[in-house]
Amino acid sequence: MAILIGAVAFGEHLAYSPGAIVLEIVSWAVIIAGVIILDRSPVILDLQQQQSESRDSEQGSQELEHNVGQSVSTPTVPRDGGKLH
Repeated sequence: MAILIGAVAFGEHLAYSPGAIVLEIVSWAVIIAGVIILDRSPVILDLQQQQSESRDSEQGSQELEHNVGQSVSTPTVPRDGGKLH
């Protein structure tokens, strides 16, 4: 999209020489390889695992709070009005 805006708004021209095309292909290959390498990086995997554990922990505590709220019963008054016999 940025290339299209640059070409239309600023009158820029794209290079169509064989060298420019090869450079473009190599650039895209480097970008894709970088994404794949980062996706498999131990640092990124550790961060994703920590976020997943944190999210699971938050959901577990929310479920616990919800369940605790349900398990608490409302005190009732005895039918005899609570009088001692």
